[in-house]
Amino acid sequence: MEFIYCSDPLHSFQPDEMYQTEANTARSLGSSFDLIDFEALVNENNPLKAVRRISQKSIEQIGIYRGWMK
Repeated sequence: MEFIYCSDPLHSFQPDEMYQTEANTARSLGSSFDLIDFEALVNENNPLKAVRRISQKSIEQIGIYRGWMK
């Protein structure tokens, strides 16, 4: 299972501040997470840019989105 968080608008390589503790806990429990660029999705209407940091997986797995809703 992998978590997907919105990236921090000012620090794009880390989860949004609201989800930082949760992401750190997930990582400490052995779960991984990826980040999406919520601003690129909502403000730029650019879904490809929004998901550019989500790595392609070699096996199918469950992803849980934890972030902002439009």
